[in-house]
Amino acid sequence: ISLDDKIISYAAQSYIEKNNIDVSGINKKIITLSDVRKNLGIIQEETTVESSIIEGLIETVQHPIGLAKKVEIEALLNVQAGSLISTISINVNAIPINTDNSLFSSTNDSYLPIIIHEASKLLRKFPALNSFYQNNHIYEYIDINIGVALDIDDGLKVYNIRECDNKDLDEIKDSLARGVYSYLRKELTIKEITETTFTITDLSQYGVSNFIPLVNSHQSAILGVSAVDKALKRFSLSLSFDHRVTEGKSVSMFLSDLVKNIEQCVINNNKN
Repeated sequence: ISLDDKIISYAAQSYIEKNNIDVSGINKKIITLSDVRKNLGIIQEETTVESSIIEGLIETVQHPIGLAKKVEIEALLNVQAGSLISTISINVNAIPINTDNSLFSSTNDSYLPIIIHEASKLLRKFPALNSFYQNNHIYEYIDINIGVALDIDDGLKVYNIRECDNKDLDEIKDSLARGVYSYLRKELTIKEITETTFTITDLSQYGVSNFIPLVNSHQSAILGVSAVDKALKRFSLSLSFDHRVTEGKSVSMFLSDLVKNIEQCVINNNKN
């Protein structure tokens, strides 16, 4: 739902209508439920389901696990429990991006379409990162379908940009914008959240300097994007990978090439 040039998530819109809230003063292009509640000074609403005593010592409050979280646990546990996962990080020069009035302008997310674009091209050169291990075999995907992890108002969903390596940068920007909008409206289809072959998770909006992402089921790698360090003018990329499929040297080469390509892509696009 749009309010002038703003996009309001389904959950936020329901909360706004139910409580007759004016959100015109929220200076954001995408308004989520947390934005509305934060604007009202509401930090968290805790629902107590059941109290219990653990081993007779500590009182606890039980909360049920939702379906989305159950799916997430199953997808992540499958790889982490049975493999050797390592993570390698590298820094990228935060070259300023010439912004427009698009959905991702003036934020750290401006780098995300470029990262997706350049990573998808490199996966042809490093096919082990577009594969998975199962029953003593390595299965290499033919297509490159990059999943972008989204977790705003409706739980974690991985939006699939199919045949990503065949798309130019503008097509990736458009696809990403459509995915975010569909997520906020709870309109993502099963096809749009399944069959990814490589995942990118971007936590830059939360100010994190570095983190270790967890590899998804039937994949061998996941790329994490951290926030820009304004003092050092750089940001970090962290790639977690399955040692049963590839090794640190190959991952380091992938990251080194990716950094060069991202920086050059930003420079080229700033010239246009």
